[in-house]
Amino acid sequence: FTNPIQEEYAPNVVLDVIVIIIAIPMLFFALQRINKMVLKNININEFDALIIPGGSRGVMNLLNSSEVDTLVRKAYALGKYVCAICAGPMVLSKAGVLKGHTYTCYPGCEEGLEGTYLGNEVEVSDKIITARSMMYSIPFGLKIIEVLTSKELSNKIYRQISGLK
Repeated sequence: FTNPIQEEYAPNVVLDVIVIIIAIPMLFFALQRINKMVLKNININEFDALIIPGGSRGVMNLLNSSEVDTLVRKAYALGKYVCAICAGPMVLSKAGVLKGHTYTCYPGCEEGLEGTYLGNEVEVSDKIITARSMMYSIPFGLKIIEVLTSKELSNKIYRQISGLK
């Protein structure tokens, strides 16, 4: 999809979004099978980054997915940006990619995770980007834009969404 900000500032950026629905109880079984098929067919070589969402219920389902675990490991091994917000770093830790890195996450989710928890709003450690909670989703998104494109573009988008010129 495109939007006015993307059309103005990043017309050559392609944004592919794969939505993994795993928290709707009545459709869980059917969606779980569909999601496994979708995840197995993702060619991570075609992407620059993998972003793991937060939320305790969704993250618990992601933690139980061997397909998600494999995808995180592959992305990290290929030198892709691996990003997570809120409880999402738990998925990164389970996949073994937080070891030796600093990170942040929702307070309390750091218990038992590999890596060094700093508790900042957004934390960048090599190609691992994490954010503490939904409250910091805009700085998290802007940091991802910065590393994938440029600081200039990230600043332009910040000014646009904040009403600054």
